[in-house]
Amino acid sequence: MEKIRLRDIADALGLSVATVSNVLNGKDSKVSPATRIRVLEAVEGSGYLPERAEVLLGRNPSRMVGLVVNDHPEYSGHPLEDPYNARFISFLQRAAVRHGLELLVKTARTWEEAAQFASIWNMAG
Repeated sequence: MEKIRLRDIADALGLSVATVSNVLNGKDSKVSPATRIRVLEAVEGSGYLPERAEVLLGRNPSRMVGLVVNDHPEYSGHPLEDPYNARFISFLQRAAVRHGLELLVKTARTWEEAAQFASIWNMAG
C-alpha cells in the first residue's frame, strides 16, 4: 500500500497543502466550515497518518491508553484539579502501571479535539 501524503489529499480536494495542513493542525480560522469538513472527511477516509503517528506505530504494539477529560467551562480551564477527576485519573494511572501500560491524558472542549488526540497516538485503548 502506498503512503498517503498531504499533497495527495490537497490535490484530490483542489486545495493547497498549506490549507490541508492548517486544518489538521487546528489553524483553520481563515478556512470556511465547509472546506474544513471536506478536509477532515477526506483525511479520515484516506488512511493518512501524520509523520509522528507513523513513527509511534512502528512494528511494536502500543502500551499506551488514553483518557480525554472534558474541559467544561465549569472547571475554569483546570479540569485536572477537580477532586473527582484527580482521584479518577490517579486510580487509572495505578491500574495502567499494574498492567504495564502508559496513560496519556488530554483535556478537550470538543469532540474534534478528542478525536484528533485519539487519531494521532497508537493507543491500546
